[in-house]
Amino acid sequence: MATPPKSVDRRVRRTQQMLKQAFVEAVREKGFAETSVQEIAERANVNRGTFYSHFPDKYALLDLVVHEQFQIYLANTLPPIPSKDPSFVHLLIEKVLIYFAEMKEGCHPMDLVIARAQQAAHEELTRLLRAWLTLNIQPGIHPRVPLDTIAQTMSQAILGAAIWQSEGTRPRPAAQAASDILLILMEGVTQASK
Repeated sequence: MATPPKSVDRRVRRTQQMLKQAFVEAVREKGFAETSVQEIAERANVNRGTFYSHFPDKYALLDLVVHEQFQIYLANTLPPIPSKDPSFVHLLIEKVLIYFAEMKEGCHPMDLVIARAQQAAHEELTRLLRAWLTLNIQPGIHPRVPLDTIAQTMSQAILGAAIWQSEGTRPRPAAQAASDILLILMEGVTQASK
């Protein structure tokens, strides 16, 4: 009789977890560019073939790790369900600003990692903002601009501001910057520049 799929899934998850942990440790020590698939496999106590049966290359593993870490960060810092109140978006912006500032401070030169984090953040922000926008649509009202376009644009604006803020020589406090960004997003450039 064949092994039930649950035990296979558990082994796969366990192996992937070991590979992710080994990857994070190696990247923290040596940086992404200097970390090899062989080293990741050795640290995870698996062979290279096992690595490649789970991930096509270290870039795919990087994408997964960055995406999961960003999701965990938001899950630990945001309420579980978006509220209709704009304070949810303010908190979301503030947490993204803090995330990118901390990432920039605590890593080796990691332009590639930051670029991958931007993509992961964009996907997650767009999803959360789309959910928030959906909560705020009045029944019977049809927005002039599709919600996906609004969510994508808001997400890109937040990310652009987070990267700009993290690269600045004199960054402003995240709460203050989040308030400014929220004002621009919610009321538009015309109102924010008065």
